[in-house]
Amino acid sequence: MLFLSHASFCYAQPPETTSHVISTRRVGLTVRVVFIGYDSASLDMPYLKFNVPSQKFQLYLAPRVNTNVLFRFAYEYVFTGSDFKRSLVEYLSSIGKVERSWNPFFSTMTENTFYAAQEVENWLNEHSLLFGGLPLNGYTLILMNLHDDIPSVTHRQYDPQTKAVKVTPTPHYYNASFEDPDLGLTSEAKFMTSWGGKERLYFIDTSAGPSHKTSNPPLQVEAAVDEVDIRTAFGSRWLSQKLSELISASVHNLFASDFGYPLHFVPAYLAKVLIIDARGSATAIGHQQLVRAEIVKSELQSLLPFATLRVDVRFARIGEFAELSKSVMRSMSKLESPSIVDLSSLYEWFHTSGPQHMGPVLTTVRDENQYDVPVIVLIFDGSTAFTTSSPEWLELKKPEGLKGACGIVAYDLAVLGIDSKQFSCGGDMHPRQDGKGFGLTKMVIQAIAIMVGLVPPFQYDLQHDFVFSVMARYPQVLSFSQFERDALLRGFADMLLMQAEGALAVARWTFANFESIAKARGAIRMAEAEYVQMRYFEAIRYASEATSHSSRIQGSITASTSLQDLLLVAGAGIALGSVGAYLLVRRRLLKPYARCPYCGVRLEWMSESRQWLCKRCGTIERKT
Repeated sequence: MLFLSHASFCYAQPPETTSHVISTRRVGLTVRVVFIGYDSASLDMPYLKFNVPSQKFQLYLAPRVNTNVLFRFAYEYVFTGSDFKRSLVEYLSSIGKVERSWNPFFSTMTENTFYAAQEVENWLNEHSLLFGGLPLNGYTLILMNLHDDIPSVTHRQYDPQTKAVKVTPTPHYYNASFEDPDLGLTSEAKFMTSWGGKERLYFIDTSAGPSHKTSNPPLQVEAAVDEVDIRTAFGSRWLSQKLSELISASVHNLFASDFGYPLHFVPAYLAKVLIIDARGSATAIGHQQLVRAEIVKSELQSLLPFATLRVDVRFARIGEFAELSKSVMRSMSKLESPSIVDLSSLYEWFHTSGPQHMGPVLTTVRDENQYDVPVIVLIFDGSTAFTTSSPEWLELKKPEGLKGACGIVAYDLAVLGIDSKQFSCGGDMHPRQDGKGFGLTKMVIQAIAIMVGLVPPFQYDLQHDFVFSVMARYPQVLSFSQFERDALLRGFADMLLMQAEGALAVARWTFANFESIAKARGAIRMAEAEYVQMRYFEAIRYASEATSHSSRIQGSITASTSLQDLLLVAGAGIALGSVGAYLLVRRRLLKPYARCPYCGVRLEWMSESRQWLCKRCGTIERKT
């Protein structure tokens, strides 16, 4: 599964772009927080509100710079009544399945109650009008406390400090099952404590678990261990702090996520996937079974609906590339199995020597018309482990159940290594699924998604790996979440609108520019109207029109002459005089500094020092 390390990332610098003005865009998002099983009297709401983020500058994590988009969050807090909680508990009781089975967190048999995660999200979405509906321009986070109503772990059953199981624990979880589209393995994400993402809604059950994937104890257990009485002032603040941390992580991970690499808005994307079989022996599994190109294309099309998508999958034996074979041998700890493969070394070879020895295979096009995304997958014999020699990579780690998978997903190239045992790992599972395993479709989708900008959903809290998303590690979902589709399309809309606004900010009103400026402003208004209703695809269409018109404005600026300006003024019947001429000349000289290049606000001219001053961030631009 893909994850971003907390260190800096390997980053290939994108082509430089130029702009007259760097515009900052302020984006409002509503976050409706719904409390079920909590009452306002048990929380210190001013303290909770103080601890959640009011705004956030969105980042490109590699390189670590902001996107010039500033999110501003408006929170709405809703406390549901006892009737709603009772209805939810009755529904959960009707779908719950009790199963005495091995629990990996407790490392023993427990009395587990499982609820179908997607069914619970659907129920909450269908009953959303009872807590005010879903926001028109935002997301809904539901925090549930049900430990008095459904089977839950208590401190009498388990002590997280000593990790002692006193009596048989009775935890409850949310689960989901998935079938691999390539090799048919059915996998279960059984021990989840939250879920969401098919809609613009996410729920966290603070009384569920604990899960071996997060190791977070349920809040009722944590409060008992810390001897916290939530009826006291201290207890109220303690609980408010815990809930504010969940809200903050949800905002950063899901509702207003960062991007891994800079976005590129082009009409066509080409995913070039080369699967190289580096195994020493023949295989019974045909290459065509390992990846479903039509699924890769379909899922990416849902992420980039404005573009033409092509997915080109090629298979080859490593013997076809003599120099690559030598590089692979140099990158292995030993030639026989089991072995360790250093993918950093292989990435370096592909990046530096590969184009010379592999020719068109590694030739990519990245311009205003097409954006190529190259992915190389190397299949090794069983019992192969993978490593990277530097922590500064954006890495690919193994999903649940995989025996060996790792990769480097850099800006320019993804290199993935796969242990062939994963193709038949069903025989090692309980119950056995002989002849079944995991293919490559999910991993290929993840790698491509990261290269076009997305990041995995658990950067700030592992809790959010429990999400309906192909980018998640634990649940083997094949689709992108609504959060991810929103994030990428919103990002493209923001980028285009900033480009258009930046051009308009320095545009001069001339006869040549008049029509283009009017059309650009009209398209921006239409884009903003769609944007605030989260119809980002439609917003992109209008924003693209605006940038098209604004590009013609910029061309007119460079073509304009002093004579054209004077004719325009004369035609309007305005007598310039000496003072007016001075103002016209000064405006021409100082035009590039009309706005702050860092925060986008208008600069003020200080005539004494002949400088432009930004009163927001303190930037000074000198023009003599």
